Amino acid sequence: MQYKKWVLLIVSLLTASIFCHSALAMYPWHPILVMTTGAAFNNDSDSKNFPAHDNIFSFYDYKGHANHGQFIGGIFVGTEFLIQPEYLSLQTGFSYYQPTPLTLAGDVTQGVDVASENTYSYQYSIQSQQVLIESKLLYNVQRYHPYFTAAFGAAFNKSYDYKVDIDPPFTTFSNQFKNNTVTSLMYRIGLGIDIDITKQARLGLGYRYANLGKTETGTGVIDTVSTNDRLSQSRLYTNEILAQYTIIIL
Repeated sequence: MQYKKWVLLIVSLLTASIFCHSALAMYPWHPILVMTTGAAFNNDSDSKNFPAHDNIFSFYDYKGHANHGQFIGGIFVGTEFLIQPEYLSLQTGFSYYQPTPLTLAGDVTQGVDVASENTYSYQYSIQSQQVLIESKLLYNVQRYHPYFTAAFGAAFNKSYDYKVDIDPPFTTFSNQFKNNTVTSLMYRIGLGIDIDITKQARLGLGYRYANLGKTETGTGVIDTVSTNDRLSQSRLYTNEILAQYTIIIL
């Protein structure tokens, strides 16, 4: 079913882009290329509790820790329409962003009862790849361009490389979660300012808030018994501080 999500996403983004460009075709325009780099800071990890059941006689209580920052890079290819050449411009096109892998960590408390419980540390990684249709509305004040930006599309969030630190080793069993990729709808909004450095180039600085959608590991295995347990983030948020370099093709 994953390929159907890809097809639906691509068709939706192309349709939206074609409609937007058709509606703006009456205005003067230039192709543009924007390269982005910066830092992304994530929300806290969700916690999960898996009680004992028929096949697994222990409970597993996962408490997530706060996440750390990541490096993020991206590229935007599109068109800048001069709605009001002296005052207002609109950029629209496609963008791709990829942060460095995020490591989610926490503690798992497990046991048959309170008297037998132990706590161990765990961690796993998330790699997000993001494909969006993006627009930026710029207000032109001489060489300064304050802007508002918004984007929507899909995030492909891969959860992988789960590890639990049992000490001493091999003294008990814990969930070992499989790798898994979730395709989620996402959006990004922000504001900032671009400054002309030449007629064909700008430097910019901005802030963006992004909702990357859901992340989820594969199902767990305890000893050799498969479970339906999964670790997940219902919503993965990022606050991003970004620098941009815009090339205007005249």
